[in-house]
Amino acid sequence: MKDILFVDLTASVMQLSMSIMMFMMNIIIKQVGGIDGVALFSAGWRVATMASMPLLEIATVVVSVTGVAYGTRTLQKVDNTHVYALKIGLIIETKIAVAAFVFAPVIAAAFTQSTDTAARIGGDIITFLRIICIYYPTTALGMLSFAAFQGFRKGIYSLIATLLLTIILIVPLAWILAVTLELGLVGAW
Repeated sequence: MKDILFVDLTASVMQLSMSIMMFMMNIIIKQVGGIDGVALFSAGWRVATMASMPLLEIATVVVSVTGVAYGTRTLQKVDNTHVYALKIGLIIETKIAVAAFVFAPVIAAAFTQSTDTAARIGGDIITFLRIICIYYPTTALGMLSFAAFQGFRKGIYSLIATLLLTIILIVPLAWILAVTLELGLVGAW
C-alpha cells in the first residue's frame, strides 16, 4: 500500500510541477506578448497536448509492463519494454511533428476564424506551432523514461527530473530568452 501511495504521490507532484510551469509561462508570456500572447499560447498548447496523447497511452502501458517485469525480476524485459516504447514514441511523435510543421497554417486557421483575430495573431500561432514541433519527439524520451522509472518503483527519479526540467530549466530559460535577451514571444517558445 505504501509503495502504491508513493507512486501516486510522485505522479501527483509531477503534474503539479507542470501546472506551476504553465502558470509561470503564462506570466512570462503576458509580460512580453500581452493578452494576445496568452491566447495564442493557450491555443498552441492545446495542439501540443493533443499531439502528445499517443505518448500518454504508451506511457500507461510502459508503467504496467515494466512493473510486472520488475516484479518478476526479468530486468531484460524492463529494458526491452523501455527501448521499444522509445522507438515507437519517437517514430509517432516525429511524424506528428513533421505534419504539424507542414500544416501549421491550416491548424492555426482553426483557431483564428475571425479576420480580426487572424490578422492579429495568425502568424504568431504558426510560429508557435512550428517551434513547438521540437517538443514532440523530445517529449517521447522524457515521458516514456519517466514511465519506466515509475514502473519499477523509482518514481522519485521521475519526480526529480520533472522538477528540474519544468521549474529549474524551462521557466528560467524562457524568462532569460523572452525578457532578459528581449526575444519576446519567440524566446518564450
